[in-house]
Amino acid sequence: MPAWKAIEQLKKDTLDRLNSLDEEFATQNQSARLFAQTINLGMHHYVVGRDVTQQ
Repeated sequence: MPAWKAIEQLKKDTLDRLNSLDEEFATQNQSARLFAQTINLGMHHYVVGRDVTQQ
């Protein structure tokens, strides 16, 4: 394989890998955001519930 063809293949493989990493991180971010929202919601209900029972 000529060097220029190997370089083109390497560029293509690298771009493909970067694109798949972008998708992976987007999915992880979505999961992390959902988890954080769930925790916030749980803390809100805990605090509100505690305030109601203390009165």
